Amino acid sequence: MSVTDSSSTWSTFLSDLSAPEEHAAIHSEDVFHRAFVQICTEIRERDPQRLLARFVRHHDQIMAFVGAVDECTGLEVTNCLGSVFWSKAFETVRRALKTRQRDTLFKRYLPKLGEIIPAFGPDLSLFPDNEKVQKPLQMIFAIYMECYETILRHLEQPQMESEFETFVEQAGSASKRIAELKEEWEELVIQAAKEQAAARQTPSQFSYYNGTLGPLNPFTTRASFEWQETLGQGTYGQVSKVRETSTGTFYAQKLIRVTDPRSKPRVEKEVLNEVSIMQKLRHHHIASVQFHVFEGDTYSIIMLPVAECDLRHFLRRCVDKQFPRTELTYLTSWFGCLVSALAFAHAKHIKHEDIKPSNILIKDHQPYLADFGCAKDFSGLDSSTSVDTLTFGTPVYWAPESQPRGRSADVFSLGCVFSEMLTVRYKRRLEDFQAFRYVQHRDNAYAFRENLDRVIDWLEEIVPQSDSVGILLKEQTFKMLERSVQRRKEARDIKRGLRIEGEVVFCSTCF
Repeated sequence: MSVTDSSSTWSTFLSDLSAPEEHAAIHSEDVFHRAFVQICTEIRERDPQRLLARFVRHHDQIMAFVGAVDECTGLEVTNCLGSVFWSKAFETVRRALKTRQRDTLFKRYLPKLGEIIPAFGPDLSLFPDNEKVQKPLQMIFAIYMECYETILRHLEQPQMESEFETFVEQAGSASKRIAELKEEWEELVIQAAKEQAAARQTPSQFSYYNGTLGPLNPFTTRASFEWQETLGQGTYGQVSKVRETSTGTFYAQKLIRVTDPRSKPRVEKEVLNEVSIMQKLRHHHIASVQFHVFEGDTYSIIMLPVAECDLRHFLRRCVDKQFPRTELTYLTSWFGCLVSALAFAHAKHIKHEDIKPSNILIKDHQPYLADFGCAKDFSGLDSSTSVDTLTFGTPVYWAPESQPRGRSADVFSLGCVFSEMLTVRYKRRLEDFQAFRYVQHRDNAYAFRENLDRVIDWLEEIVPQSDSVGILLKEQTFKMLERSVQRRKEARDIKRGLRIEGEVVFCSTCF
């Protein structure tokens, strides 16, 4: 296994792609946003934020790619993928706007460019020090940036139709080659995981590699993790950011301590249940379990991604920042991604049973359905409902029906989340939504099921009739919030219904 320092693995490669000195200062997304708005102001663009949101929509996957690689490799901010990408993007946008070729760039070239990079999911940050694993990723980034360079050259001279057709051919070839390189990368990740685990054999601990890419591989292991920072408190334990010392990979660690020895068998069963379920859920919008470790009275589940925040915090941040348009653009594409993830889980005979904003992680502008600690595998049963001894889930987001609960209850819970996402999308405060649906003298006065009529009225009030995307999202949300289980649509039906608006409500991979 060829292993080097992660920064040196990429630094030499990036030296050939360094930004021109005049644009080198555009090294991050925040700097790009400010420079974008400034150049729009200079040319008197009427709605800079709307144009910026359009740019973001066509770059969701490359932004996730760049963010994940830069974080795991620890590259300097002035010599990283972000500095190369954002400087080239700004140079291209500036050229288009200054030469009055805005529509040429935003309506012709960028939609094609946005189709080139697929979603990689949370495993992109694995093995940053492994030169063989990183090589396909470097080639993918180089191919993408070559396409950007072509766009820039075409903008330097009067647009000819033959030039655009040439770019379309280049983009098609790039897409196929990148798909091949992604498959190669996936195989190398699996190989590296096997080699890593086999090299650390010891009877003291037991762990599974369980990435989104490959089969469950049991190995004994002595993986060593360094604590970095506390991320939060999950349903079943504290969650921290840790670093695996030999590979340099950052993970999220859910740490569960057993204080009562009598509860140890039950906790161990729950941990194994979560790991077993996650083994079935290899999807680019579902968090993945990489290892689990039993040691004494402590249980650890090692996961990806290391989230920046959860959806609850994201929504509140949008409100606090006065609803920035770029953030709302990300939010719009997450409707399709989240229902795609849920449809995938249900197709694998898994029900989540605790869908809520805090169980949806956000990383590099991508959402991940997480915390399957109380999920249930209903494969082998006659239906997707089962009577459980314990009541799981969060009362505010519970479906109206009493147990047994099944896939339909998951759909209802996600519909509740969608109603909150729509609230923020239309620049309304979540506290106002809560007050609007409040029911006195109830145990769960803010629960959606307690006053569905008011929830419907709220969405009818905030979504304008002129917004076709909003109307579609509202209508599909209504289908998810049907009080009757028989009338409530399945996740796959909602996904199919959202396809009418295409890439606006999906990322490029889900669509």
